[in-house]
Amino acid sequence: MKRLKILFVTTNYAPDLIGIPKYNTELAEWLAEQGHEVHVITTAPYYPEWKVKDGYQNWKWSREVINSVGVTRVPAWIPKNPKGLVRIAHLSSFGFTSFLSSCYQALAFKPDIVVGIEPTLFAAPSVLAVKLLSKAKAWLHVQDFELAAALATGLVKKGRASLFALAADRWVKKKFDFLSSISTNMVARLSATVRSETRTELIPNWVDCAQIFPVVKNNAFRAALPVSETDVVALYSGNMGNKQGLRIIMEAARLTEHKTPELKYVLCGTGSAKANLLELSKGLTNVFFMPLQPLEKLNELLSSADIHLLPQLAAAADLVLPSKLTGMLASGRPVLACAKHSTALYDEVKGRGICVEPENVTAFIEALEMLANSPLERARLGAEGRSRALSHWDKEAIMVDLEISLYRMVSES
Repeated sequence: MKRLKILFVTTNYAPDLIGIPKYNTELAEWLAEQGHEVHVITTAPYYPEWKVKDGYQNWKWSREVINSVGVTRVPAWIPKNPKGLVRIAHLSSFGFTSFLSSCYQALAFKPDIVVGIEPTLFAAPSVLAVKLLSKAKAWLHVQDFELAAALATGLVKKGRASLFALAADRWVKKKFDFLSSISTNMVARLSATVRSETRTELIPNWVDCAQIFPVVKNNAFRAALPVSETDVVALYSGNMGNKQGLRIIMEAARLTEHKTPELKYVLCGTGSAKANLLELSKGLTNVFFMPLQPLEKLNELLSSADIHLLPQLAAAADLVLPSKLTGMLASGRPVLACAKHSTALYDEVKGRGICVEPENVTAFIEALEMLANSPLERARLGAEGRSRALSHWDKEAIMVDLEISLYRMVSES
């Protein structure tokens, strides 16, 4: 079978390996392992700290090969505080420089397929330029509805400019040959957005169940935490940004510090909201922060928890499906999520954890205390989550189906 030439245009790639960068990298590397020729246009790594990683520069072009994937890094402004117009300027800078590199790759690399990942849709002109210059098929994969989420969470203010941006968003998406997203609800929203003959498919995020699996909670990782064997550890691990709605964890910690002293809250990660969370946690004895952990310690980290926390703002419902969910459930631990009824997150967590109304601190605490006092229920829910990961989110099965879709895309006239 013909080996494909595939070009990715995305701000999120290795060595950033939390959230969307992890999935982009694993996808590109898996395709390269199958013998396809894969190239990525991206920025210097900066996520989620919003700080360029050591060994990289963000104001120059560079090229490297990572696990058989060619990587071109283009200049882009990386702000320390990515809010509002500042974030738009950051994305615009990548949109401009990636356009130049994409045009070159269209003529030199001549890909069969060019892939854009949302976020960011600011790279869409680059992807569509490649489609025009090289006759490649253009595929847009939506990890979250970037503009809608920014409006819903207040990162971007509503007004005439936002209405124009939403119209442009719809227009651009219609220009792609293939659209996909990570949940059935998001695919439905995508189809409703384009209202065209553009093919849309479900391509869920995945988990390697051989790498993430249940192990005893009292491992070396947990032993390093200031908690006892009888304490109940509620863990949040991942990006600490505005969409996550992490303030509810701080409020729960404050209200349960003396009422339920065995509950300990561990937050592992970094992001634009971390400084505020640290401020809110001052004086609390039941909250502990940890830095991002390397990938090889992820399974130990996830298994050190008794309960996984997955808060979310009400406004973000069905605009994003947190990518960290797959690992949480694969670890065999129950999830406490903030999700409205009938949303994709609610449907995935139901029966494998507990869902409460977003931003409802009282309900959040009641669910936490119920789980803390019910080890058998935690074990049952965790086992259901592990079963779901094995049956629906197995990495190899999802990748094989995706490769079939790519071949079908190329074969279509």
